[in-house]
Amino acid sequence: MIEFLDADYKRYYGKNNQYKKYVLNWFGSDSEKNYLDTCEKNPNWIYKDVKITYELNYCFFRTDNFDEIDWNNSILMLGCSFVFGIGLTNESTMPYRLQELTGHKVINLGMPAASNTRIWSLLINILNSKIKPKAIIIVWSDPNRYTEFNDDGMEDFQPGTGHLKEKSELAYYYLTHETQSVEMSLRYIISSKIMCSDIPYFAYSWYPNSMLDKQVTPFANTAIERDRARDNSHYGPYCNNFWANQIYNDIRGII
Repeated sequence: MIEFLDADYKRYYGKNNQYKKYVLNWFGSDSEKNYLDTCEKNPNWIYKDVKITYELNYCFFRTDNFDEIDWNNSILMLGCSFVFGIGLTNESTMPYRLQELTGHKVINLGMPAASNTRIWSLLINILNSKIKPKAIIIVWSDPNRYTEFNDDGMEDFQPGTGHLKEKSELAYYYLTHETQSVEMSLRYIISSKIMCSDIPYFAYSWYPNSMLDKQVTPFANTAIERDRARDNSHYGPYCNNFWANQIYNDIRGII
């Protein structure tokens, strides 16, 4: 089981929510308002009659409660909302499709809007807990996201955050100097590979960047405009299935 560092513990554990599970019909950008607006504009929309539920554990990950997971016999997939699967049925997400292809349990550790700092921090918690899974797969996020540690745990910022400079001068500097954000992400990526030296480790990214692409495997460009999730923003089932197959072709024979 993951033993969280203090800042992460404050982020993921609310009061009295341990062992609770959540089932939600809407999450983040996949809102009911967006759904109704799209149905009105497009009566033949493919998601009109598709029911999507988000079954979340007590830390709001789209997977089983952590004490129920056989960590050492599972594949772990870390990332942002592209791994989490916003706007997709669970069966259409990358982790689920990879699980079907490999026959091994794949743990969905995607965190919507996660920065690379947050992904790297979760990896540290995993390794610090002496977990040694069958493989660790990280789908690195947009480097232009910033996570700040404070007394309340962690706070996330993105370029579109309102009144950014007033809220955090550190975040403002980080997000207005692309070299800073890319260089930090590069160090997260390289150090993660070193930390996972005794575990099969695979790194990918959906965010194109010439510096980062030297350290990760870019996802093949299958961004078909029509293939969108229910939120009309994230990639849809076709892309997720394609990328799951790309990962499977890289890891088969190794795990």
